[in-house]
Amino acid sequence: MPRRRTPIVTFLTDFGTQDAYVAAMKAAVLRQTRDVHLIDITHEISAQDVLGGSIALERAVASFPPGTIHVAVVDPGVGTNRRLLAVSTNSQQVLCPDNGLITWAWRRFGGTARELTWRPDSYSRTFHGRDILAPAAGMLAAGKSLATLTRTLSGPLLLDLFMARGEEGAIIHFDRFGNATTNIPAGHVPPNASICLRKHNLGRLQRTYGEVSVGEPLALIGSSDLLEIAVRNGSARRELKLSLGDKVWVRRDKRVKTDGV
Repeated sequence: MPRRRTPIVTFLTDFGTQDAYVAAMKAAVLRQTRDVHLIDITHEISAQDVLGGSIALERAVASFPPGTIHVAVVDPGVGTNRRLLAVSTNSQQVLCPDNGLITWAWRRFGGTARELTWRPDSYSRTFHGRDILAPAAGMLAAGKSLATLTRTLSGPLLLDLFMARGEEGAIIHFDRFGNATTNIPAGHVPPNASICLRKHNLGRLQRTYGEVSVGEPLALIGSSDLLEIAVRNGSARRELKLSLGDKVWVRRDKRVKTDGV
């Protein structure tokens, strides 16, 4: 009989690492099972930044193997009547508040959502990550059925955030380098297109940061397979004075090259 693979539980929060909050959530998982890999995605999401958490969560869901359980906590509404979710997406499970945190993973991979209804006998009104989400993740890692912890749900709350469908998109995220990720997928950017935003025409798509001079802006397809705006060895956010939501256009070159002319 093949050996059961050790389950993976990840953590993504806006807690930072100065306090003991993250350790408390890990301890709650370990009370349910010791046979588990615990992995930190990030705890440096800006406080209450549900959009930023949603982008980072999608990157985790895109990267981890099937069966991974993600505990995601960016939860300004903790203790209110907002629901908790158990979302199956990309052959993984995400446990998170129903406040839009699942949006970007849902847009890119789809999924099914259930309401997490399990509760311990007593729990803090201000720390559902430790007292509800993390123990539920530990139970799932130990083999408990999802159906025993949840009930059906028509669908999760989603942010007004979509994958671009045409030649216009927007900046949805900045990384620590100041690179700007857009919602324009690689397939919407033909090689002969010019990339424009605000007063800047960035010209044709580049393949790497090193294809322009130091300090020059450029557009390329980033590791998330989305159009990205960058400045070589600099910060596009700072030097181009960019903001979340800024519009970006893909201008197709309508000139057609004809053989023999």
